Amino acid sequence: MRFFYHFNKPLTQRRKDIWWTIHYQNQCVPIKGFECRVATHDRKRKKQPLAVVWGDASSIVIQDNRAIIT
Repeated sequence: MRFFYHFNKPLTQRRKDIWWTIHYQNQCVPIKGFECRVATHDRKRKKQPLAVVWGDASSIVIQDNRAIIT
């Protein structure tokens, strides 16, 4: 499955801690961290978010606000 993640500045400012957002299977999930075990690629965009990291995964598990991408 295709996924991408990016830094979530508005949520980080509200919660005063580092937050990311991961997008996969038509879901948008805020996470505090991730462990990525697959190859990834960067992409620069003209709109927000300006930079994203994307890849293809066989599974993504969200546990305790952390994503494990395999």
